[in-house]
Amino acid sequence: MPPKPSKFRKLKPRNPNQKPVPIRFRGSSSLSAVKTVGTVTRDSNTVLTPAGPFPKDKVHLVPKGARVHHAKDVVQVIGADGTILHSSPISKSAGQARTSAGTKPATSVTRDGLVAYCHWHNTDTDDYISNFSTAWTVPNPPHKDNGQTIYIYNALCSDADIFSDDCDVLQPTLQYGETDAGGGSYWAIASWYYSGDDYYISNLVQVSCDDRLVGIMTMTDIDYYDPEPTYSWNITFSGYPDTSLNIDTYDQFPYALECLEIYDCKDSDNLPNGTTQMESILLQTGYWCPDLSWTTSSDSTDDISVTVVEDGIDGCVDINYPS
Repeated sequence: MPPKPSKFRKLKPRNPNQKPVPIRFRGSSSLSAVKTVGTVTRDSNTVLTPAGPFPKDKVHLVPKGARVHHAKDVVQVIGADGTILHSSPISKSAGQARTSAGTKPATSVTRDGLVAYCHWHNTDTDDYISNFSTAWTVPNPPHKDNGQTIYIYNALCSDADIFSDDCDVLQPTLQYGETDAGGGSYWAIASWYYSGDDYYISNLVQVSCDDRLVGIMTMTDIDYYDPEPTYSWNITFSGYPDTSLNIDTYDQFPYALECLEIYDCKDSDNLPNGTTQMESILLQTGYWCPDLSWTTSSDSTDDISVTVVEDGIDGCVDINYPS
């Protein structure tokens, strides 16, 4: 459910002259330059996440019932009874911390993994995104298992420079393969929250081919009594309560994305067949649902693409795998 109307600020008229800012990804700006799709270099101190290789000690499982509270200078995991379970000071050099844990910055390696996506930018800072959901069906498993990892997700981002030090990302994510959340040679779902220095994850739940998924991000409350407004969010998959992840943050999320991200895929047999249709896309800003118009980016060299089937409310985009 969207936040209570009484929590919203009075909305201002849209500015028709304001231009959307294109999404940016650190690393190679040309996905067509990737030869071996999504190959990454990791060492024993790193684990794979939807932001690429990440230091092990920077990835945190959030127990069921706990919440992540992101203030200006610290991110805390707070238990259901109010106990502080984890506390991470916010560093001014998060990218440097990640670089020291592996051979390359995660933000650079990741761009070889994000092979196809589409995005929409909400340019009205007063009429902010409050709900974003997408439905899709779990694909058949890849024909060959090569130790690859596949992520399929819808996401909200606080900055155009996704996975940068200053960007927060909400991600209800379907994965194939093993990550720090767990997993293996099967499909599973979890909710992820990226916050500059650290990654926070819900429990991982195994799912089966042809299961219907709905990834949902909902703003549940706004607290105006802090020095800055604090926005409360829930990330989850409908019908899978163990994937629920609650977040408090001062950030807004003006960028919406639909993504395919892959690692260690040597050929097309390491991917599903056909198409994954990201459909029934619903995005709410304030009291209403805007008429979305998606911008796409694809990996033409490896015959991986995202195509817009239908813009607007209840829209649909296709993730197309190599034939």
